[in-house]
Amino acid sequence: MSAIFAYAGNTPCKDIITDAVSRLSGENFELSGIAMKNGEKIETVRIKGNPVLLGENAGEISDSACIGLGESKRASRCKPAGITAPPASNELFCAALDGVIENFESLKKEIKNPFPVATDEDLLLSLLTSMSYLGAYEIISALDGIIAGGPGYAFIPINENAIYAKAGKTPLAVGVCDDGYCVSSELSVIVPFAKKYFLLESGEYAKITDSKVFVFDKKKKRLKKSCIPCKSNIRSFRSCSPFELSTSLPLTVKNTVSALVSDGRIDFGFLKFTSRTASRIKRIIITGSGASFRCAQLAAWFTEAFCDVPCAAYEAGELKYSGTFFDRNTMLIAVSPSGEEKDVLYCVKRANSFQSITLGVTENSFSMLGKECKTVIKTEVYDKSSAVLSFVSCALTLELFALWAGNKSEIISDMYLSVATKLAELLPGKISGALKPSASVKSAARLLLSHDKIFVTGTGADSALSNEAADEIRSSLSLNACSFSCSELALNTPEILSESLVTCFITDREKLESTLYYLRRFVSLGADALIYTTANIENEISGFERIITVTDSLPVFDTLSALSALLKTLDTAKEILLEEEKQQAV
Repeated sequence: MSAIFAYAGNTPCKDIITDAVSRLSGENFELSGIAMKNGEKIETVRIKGNPVLLGENAGEISDSACIGLGESKRASRCKPAGITAPPASNELFCAALDGVIENFESLKKEIKNPFPVATDEDLLLSLLTSMSYLGAYEIISALDGIIAGGPGYAFIPINENAIYAKAGKTPLAVGVCDDGYCVSSELSVIVPFAKKYFLLESGEYAKITDSKVFVFDKKKKRLKKSCIPCKSNIRSFRSCSPFELSTSLPLTVKNTVSALVSDGRIDFGFLKFTSRTASRIKRIIITGSGASFRCAQLAAWFTEAFCDVPCAAYEAGELKYSGTFFDRNTMLIAVSPSGEEKDVLYCVKRANSFQSITLGVTENSFSMLGKECKTVIKTEVYDKSSAVLSFVSCALTLELFALWAGNKSEIISDMYLSVATKLAELLPGKISGALKPSASVKSAARLLLSHDKIFVTGTGADSALSNEAADEIRSSLSLNACSFSCSELALNTPEILSESLVTCFITDREKLESTLYYLRRFVSLGADALIYTTANIENEISGFERIITVTDSLPVFDTLSALSALLKTLDTAKEILLEEEKQQAV
């Protein structure tokens, strides 16, 4: 995860960029840096640690530079000798990246690098350098056909006093300042510096100078953008770009089920996973990074229950250095939509060295993960530019696999598997139902927007689901949301819960009584409660007003329906914010 900010104007901007970078609000940012164009050279400073400390280390950069960019990110790719911080720069360009290059490993091998490549930013800089004979617009067009994953980026060529910015999966906000322009992956960051702004939507790009901005679409057609006044209460540019859930989410679920259900039965026969293989497995480890790790956390609950063997989820970076023991009786399930995540690949290679069973779950079976794992399941995603669709597809794939493997282990009966298959085939319709607008969803959306402090919680699998839900709230609305299990949240001081919103998932009736006990305690301490549950469970809940219900299925599938209802709430909140911004503009 990363976030960027850039500025071009007629006055020195080092302090503006260092201040803006310290405001970038990603979770657990470890690395930060700025790059300034000073005449015919590029000056950089990079740090490891809190971005707020960046200003203390920027003294070595000239105070006269009027154009530059900055970036903060989590450490995702490392050199053997240490960590390389962003942004990347050389004598021709400086570059920052908003997102991740999914085909990093394959591109790194193919390109003739003029310098060592350790990070996504290094790779972007390497590509820019190899195409330096082209004009900037031609370079952007060429990068569209090379880079996978839809990251946004910004770069400054040494021979121009201009910033070139390209929006990826999410928009970039371009702010109009008193004496120049700024661009950021977070709208709230430009508010202190800009009077008004407009958005570069996904795929659009711009040339930004100290006096003008030129905007183009994917087909290089010049665009005119209307500006919106900046308000102090702006939450996020993402709120202005509603996500098309109603079509893409049900289709992703339908495509996933169709790929794994044949003749009315869940079918993973292509894995050659026999009863003998199942009996050999004594422990299962599921790993991934980012959203894939949150998917692993959710899947681990059901895998352990259905297969009756110990199952644990580990973040790939932690598993890499944990010294976890592997043997022939261990199964490692590696989740990576791109199939190129470096830490995940390291874990797979280590497991293979101990002759463990390795199973890859990826959107690209021809990736490095597909080559390293002994068996591979290809996930089906309707729109690969959406991280939440990848999460849903991977989670559903792992849930279906857990049911199938449990049947192979003779823990799950043929009858139960048959019922689960029928309900899986009905799941796209249930997801569609969860995405329908309603008065309760609109009320929940306004409730979310009215709170500056949100806790997302649950018990068991719902606790694992809350991790993804909290991340979606943060990234979609830039709200202060964090996830805890109910028991963990109860350990916080009463002052923290006061005037907060506790958003709770309840999809397992067995966990209902204990979850309601905690919820009532949270409300007594001054928190508001918002519950996502199923229709049958709702009948047993009393004393709470704000409840969003979804159609019942198996608990293993109800988690995804409940998540869909939350996503619809967030989508509705985006629409509310968009309408408010339009009214402010008028």
